[in-house]
Amino acid sequence: MKKYIESVGSTPPDGSLRGAFYDKVLTFVCAAGVPHSYMAYSATAMSMLTDFKCVINPYQLYVHSRHWDDDKMIDEKQKRLAKTIDVAIELTEALSNRTYRSDWEI
Repeated sequence: MKKYIESVGSTPPDGSLRGAFYDKVLTFVCAAGVPHSYMAYSATAMSMLTDFKCVINPYQLYVHSRHWDDDKMIDEKQKRLAKTIDVAIELTEALSNRTYRSDWEI
């Protein structure tokens, strides 16, 4: 994942200072084997917020093996997924008229 983020988010071939992730709303959907790692994405989120000036959706979806029943996500997590998507859409719409554009800066 790190290599993907760096490839897509870094300076594009045209030499501009804006990669694909700049000023985007990011929503994390995480899958794991155990229930204890629900904060594991936070280091990546903070890095992307700092490097690419992303807006991080405060709702994320974290599912692990106990959230599946016969290859179907349980209702509780389906509701969480729907809420996560709704918030992502709302944030994207609310920020669509921003007047600024971020570039690489420290």
